[in-house]
Amino acid sequence: MKSGARTATAFVAITGLAVGLTVTRLPFRWNQIALAYASYFREYRRVIDLEGWTAAFTTFVGIHPPAYSLLFLTMMESSPRTWFLISGLFSVSAVALLFATGRQADPRLRVAAAAGLLLASSPHRLAYALEPNNYPLLLLVTAGSMFAFARWIRGRGGAGALLYVTVLGLWTHALFVTVPVAQALAVARDPTRRRWAAGGLGVAFLLCSPLLPGVLDAAGGGMNDTPPLGDVGRALFVTLPARFGGPFPAWGVLALAVAGAFVRAPSEGAAPTGWPAEGVLTRSWLLQILLGGAVLALALVRGTAATWQFPYYLLLLAPVFLLAARPLRGPPLVRGLAAVGIGAILVGNLTWTMAESRRARSAWRGAHLTHALVDRAVQHWTPGSSLVAIHFPDYSDDDKDALDPAFAHIPMGLPISLTDPDVPTLVGADPYWGQPVRYPGDRWLYTFTAVDPERLTVIADAVGAQGAQLIVVVWNTDVAPEELTKLEQWASGRGRTPERDRSQALWMFLR
Repeated sequence: MKSGARTATAFVAITGLAVGLTVTRLPFRWNQIALAYASYFREYRRVIDLEGWTAAFTTFVGIHPPAYSLLFLTMMESSPRTWFLISGLFSVSAVALLFATGRQADPRLRVAAAAGLLLASSPHRLAYALEPNNYPLLLLVTAGSMFAFARWIRGRGGAGALLYVTVLGLWTHALFVTVPVAQALAVARDPTRRRWAAGGLGVAFLLCSPLLPGVLDAAGGGMNDTPPLGDVGRALFVTLPARFGGPFPAWGVLALAVAGAFVRAPSEGAAPTGWPAEGVLTRSWLLQILLGGAVLALALVRGTAATWQFPYYLLLLAPVFLLAARPLRGPPLVRGLAAVGIGAILVGNLTWTMAESRRARSAWRGAHLTHALVDRAVQHWTPGSSLVAIHFPDYSDDDKDALDPAFAHIPMGLPISLTDPDVPTLVGADPYWGQPVRYPGDRWLYTFTAVDPERLTVIADAVGAQGAQLIVVVWNTDVAPEELTKLEQWASGRGRTPERDRSQALWMFLR
């Protein structure tokens, strides 16, 4: 088989693997946290409505620049499945671009293939691949920037694409700034490319000037309490490596990346100026890891980033995996040991992913038994009625391997509207109001994680005044018995007693 055909075959196989593994994460993503993330953009849209279209380019969602927010504006009337599809497309495209970067950086197909396979099967990538937020896009722009930079260094064009993706990356996430800075430092020894890099950065920062007020505001202080240094160290060196897929594959990748930073092989091509292109690319990846890691550590120390959350590290996956694949270009002994190590890591990743997929399928298939009252509630959720779904969670919003089988009964593929119902004093962007969404047939869904009798009263009165039906269903009641007692007292005050089944309860407030 010719080289081009082998490359195309590897590209299709690796991308296909990434698609297949990403799809297995769908049951993990469809829950009330996805609706909570989507509801963040209500306030973004409200600011635009109040201040005009220019606010779309200056309003941050939390501490995040507005690139993904602008995209999500187009999905405010689409199905949740569409949100997941777009994020999954970003994440899978990052795998394809990483493989392409490997081909630009090294003539050995095995090196690019190994990097692509490591990212395709990465439990960390898969954990966040379908998130309806800006992190899958962050992974994509990081991989895209590295690909464009590799083409530019090889003298194959790419300067325009590099500028474009740099601007997009800066509009996507503040941490992305470490990528173009690392690339600029990597060419610091070449006067011509140094000037081009400095000029490109200047243009990119100029195009990002509307973000400056938001950046300064976000940099003013942390969103979280300042953690002890010991907590930061444990998060980085204990919790993170073991968080997704287990510690052994993670430490194996890091060991290979360290080895890859020192592996030497005859240079296969040089930049037009005559200095080895491979050395520049390797240097840029190392600098991305060092700069990105340092900024992340600082953000953790300041409380800007949370020690118990791990999406930020997607920034480092692409350069780490490219370095981890480089030992395959070394001497025979190094190459053989690296092949064994990479093979073991891939087996570990795939074993974990398949086990998780089986767990998810089993939970969803059994949801009609384990969450029968939720099924019954959804069946009675007729046009014009409102469903209040209360889940007492035993996991946090960053537990990306947590399942909520109740959502197997709640439609994922129907278009929903992120708008506000006619309920007095309700603020849709306020999570304490249940983040209401409208389903076809003028059906409303409210999702709560706790019981607030005052808000439930307002919702029930508004639904009753419209002559509509209200359904209240709660599950995981064994996690919060005090909350269940509050709900029972509220419902009994309105003359209703519940049906019960397996840590669930259901109240029907009929027309």
